[in-house]
Amino acid sequence: SCALRPTGLFAHPSVAAMAGHLTGLLPAGQAAAGQAPAVQSVEPEQHPDPRPGTPAADDASLDDAIAVIGISCRFPGAMDHRAFWSALADGRSGSTSWSAEELRALGVPEELITRPGYVPQRSVVDGRAEFDAAFFDISPRDAEFMDPQGRLLLQHAWQALEDAGYRPEDVPGTSVTTSTSTNFYQALLPALMANASGPRVLASSETYAAWLFAQGGTVPTMISTKLGLRGPSMAVSTNCSSALSAVHVAGQGLLAGDVDQAIVGAASLFSAGELGYVHQP
Repeated sequence: SCALRPTGLFAHPSVAAMAGHLTGLLPAGQAAAGQAPAVQSVEPEQHPDPRPGTPAADDASLDDAIAVIGISCRFPGAMDHRAFWSALADGRSGSTSWSAEELRALGVPEELITRPGYVPQRSVVDGRAEFDAAFFDISPRDAEFMDPQGRLLLQHAWQALEDAGYRPEDVPGTSVTTSTSTNFYQALLPALMANASGPRVLASSETYAAWLFAQGGTVPTMISTKLGLRGPSMAVSTNCSSALSAVHVAGQGLLAGDVDQAIVGAASLFSAGELGYVHQP
């Protein structure tokens, strides 16, 4: 046998590197002859600590510390947090502009196109309509009724856990806190609007399902249900501060010891096509 200190696992992270390291610990000719290596005392290599100012384990400042261990996101012009950070570092915007020709082809009046205050820009999240319903055991019809914001958050909740290195069954007590915007998605479904001017009667289970999926509280509950999480499920709505408020609520639950892990998510999608806006100073 030979003495192998734990630090050697980090200094020689690959199989080939470790094999070479172990071979170097053997007396000359012993490895080739297949003999058991003699016991040697190996002093660990001295490396400066790369972590500046690492606090001691009993540092009181860590008592209320919360670690972010997984992330998943999608923004206009950025399919993940790495692409988003690159765009920020480069000063690039994810918004795109319509040309006058494109606007005319889409039926925008000429008077609006030439108006000084008209801003023909849009911010589109690529792939927002993509959803693997079968993966989450959701029927195609229910997937159609789901708010696209809820579909995205369900996918990214899974991916955030994956990014953290956990399976949902490893952290069943996780809480889910989300915020979504009111985007009137259900108003665009032809099957639901066919009788919009008729009697206000829930005439079918589909109508009820559509109404249920339109509720903001359904999003965190759906995430918890589909991932098998049994912690609190809560929707937060405080207008423009909803996402940060959701982070605060989740953090309070962690600090209070109600849960050991928390998933926080926010989405803002407008289902109607964006053709810009008129700026009014």
